[in-house]
Amino acid sequence: MIEVGLVVLTSLLGLGFALLLARGLGSGGASEGEGRRLAEVARLAAMAFQRRQAGAVAAVSAVSGGGVFLAYGLLRTDERATAIAPLELGVWLTGSFAVGVILGLFATRVAAGVGGRAPWAVAVGARRSVDHALGLASRGGMALGLAVTAAVLLAEVGLLLALFASEGGFGETPGLALSRVPIAPFVLAGLGLGATVAALLVAVGGGVFAKAADVGADLAAAEHDLPEDDPSSPLSVADLAGDIVGLAGPATALVAAVVTITLGAGMIGGQTFRADPVLPSAFAMTAFPLVACAFGLVACAFGAMVVKTDEREDPRSALVRGLYVSALLFGVGLAGSARWLLGGAWLPLVGAGLLGLALAPISMHSAQYFTEPRFRPVRALAEACRGGAVLGLFGGLAAGLEAALAFAAALALVLSGAHALGASTGLANGGLLGIAAAAVGLVGPAPYLLSLHAVGASVDGARAFAEQGHGPQRLDLRSRMLLLDGVGATAKACARTYLALLQALSGSVLVGAFLLEARRRLPEGVTPTPFARADDVVVLLAVLFGVAVVSQLVAQSMRGVGRAARRVVEEARRELRGRPRARGDERVSSAPALPDASACLETLTRTALRGLAVTGLVAPLALGSIGLGLRFSRSGDNPLLAVDSVGVLLVAGTVAGVFGSILLGIAGAAWDGAKKHVVTGAHGGRHLVDDTGTRRENPTYGAVAVGDSFGDALGDVASPALAALVGFLGAAAIVFLPFFL
Repeated sequence: MIEVGLVVLTSLLGLGFALLLARGLGSGGASEGEGRRLAEVARLAAMAFQRRQAGAVAAVSAVSGGGVFLAYGLLRTDERATAIAPLELGVWLTGSFAVGVILGLFATRVAAGVGGRAPWAVAVGARRSVDHALGLASRGGMALGLAVTAAVLLAEVGLLLALFASEGGFGETPGLALSRVPIAPFVLAGLGLGATVAALLVAVGGGVFAKAADVGADLAAAEHDLPEDDPSSPLSVADLAGDIVGLAGPATALVAAVVTITLGAGMIGGQTFRADPVLPSAFAMTAFPLVACAFGLVACAFGAMVVKTDEREDPRSALVRGLYVSALLFGVGLAGSARWLLGGAWLPLVGAGLLGLALAPISMHSAQYFTEPRFRPVRALAEACRGGAVLGLFGGLAAGLEAALAFAAALALVLSGAHALGASTGLANGGLLGIAAAAVGLVGPAPYLLSLHAVGASVDGARAFAEQGHGPQRLDLRSRMLLLDGVGATAKACARTYLALLQALSGSVLVGAFLLEARRRLPEGVTPTPFARADDVVVLLAVLFGVAVVSQLVAQSMRGVGRAARRVVEEARRELRGRPRARGDERVSSAPALPDASACLETLTRTALRGLAVTGLVAPLALGSIGLGLRFSRSGDNPLLAVDSVGVLLVAGTVAGVFGSILLGIAGAAWDGAKKHVVTGAHGGRHLVDDTGTRRENPTYGAVAVGDSFGDALGDVASPALAALVGFLGAAAIVFLPFFL
């Protein structure tokens, strides 16, 4: 049980360090007039939405958890497969499901706390230097990453200890080692389902709130000739609150990814031990992912400490340096964990883990290439926008497709290489174990990559706050915020891409664990018939169902943003009706009082939270339609027909979800990069001046602004929702596996 002590100690240290970093954000700003008040109002608005959202997530989750318990209460099967009665198994699954939901809601709470304080601290820090502002943003993001990852590890260890304690002890007695330890991750699979349910609901609900507020604020400002972040608009508070709310989606996605990968890898490791007990111990195979992630906490903490820059260096280089330090230190910890826990098979599995780890810097550099104005894709996109918004939309989608193909090639190389290295160990299920090791390798630097998304969100809000202080008078501050804004956009694109790749490996691990567990449950002497035939109509139906679930989620996300944005713009028009228009960049109001945004916030909240129950039901209905339908209609020649069909659905959903997430995320970030490229002066800049001295808006800017508004919904709502869906499908399939047999 040394492994448990190490994970607990490291996680507690991670929580303590996260608290220390978060407290440092509170010292970043004294009272600064209107900007400080606006920051506080936005923070309170975001916290109010988070409370309403938590209530909605809890309600949907209560129904789902009750369904799990009721289903297992009615299940009639023998105890050989799990060494546990169905009703008791239902208790464990339901209890762990509740813990998973609580972890997701904890992540939203921490994200709201950090996201509410970091932007103002960054705005104040930018008055001093770029390095100071970037350091505050990075430390705030790292506080979020360390806190949520440490909480996940503590919850998993606590559930494992509770499960083993129910057996009457913690020592690895022969009975415990061969019966309960290898299947412990399956008994606690509800943790993954709860975390992915929370991640999916938060990604859709919070994403719709954030992007509808953003799009609505831009439309309302354009109609009334206001600057985009003018505080006199009632949507200014909603827009800033949306930046805070939007951080919760990636935070819950990280929780879901860490849970599903550690549990899935533990399932595969446990089954490998059962088939090949020459390995050190069942508990070592199950605990390896947790120990490796514990070392990842330490590595990422050191990585955040080296994020420093000066006026001569591109701030992006500091973020890249932090990632490489985190990856290098984690690679050492991964090798040490494998040497300690995996016995003679450790070296090939370390190689597989390092292949997975290599995807982290690949995701950063590739996202930079496709989203930064200094590279060809964004420059070509801005050039296309000179022909109008339609050509700009074509160019953005082309950039997303090009990026998705590049990442698909990288994923194919990593998966095939990890499988080959795992198979070279000679262990049963060695290929799957290699893929699981690659997933563990990629999840190690997750806290640092989440901090990059927080950097982007903090800088985005800080830009608006800085304008309320000395921004219009201090050109140096405006130039710093413009530089940091570009850095933040790139950081968010890197984080979104990384989360999509993480879910790709998570989905692969969950599919493998699902099929292994199904074959373990077959009665003795029963040999399954090979199923995967491309000409079988069942395969085609399963593929169609998997792709349809992905398409439905994208449609629901886009429709939700459009509906919420339309309603909030109508509310803003009502409140702004009769207000005199401004000329140029003038503010129409110099009144010290901020506008009353309560009506706009209420409209956004109610619209964003509509339909969350549908979001949580579509995927289980698809799984149930395929799995239960085939189970009760199958012939007796293949007892795994329903299971294999669900496996095909999972593969189709994983491929479509990951491909779509990368495509939409990169396309959205590319449009954002093109807009920033034009704002800095490319293709005439934001405004053109004719021969008479009259200033008018540049049509090229108008085209990239349309693309940016369209891309916001794709990149910040649909893309994270698809990434969360991948883990949700796999976790739901594993929890309901007994009903497909």
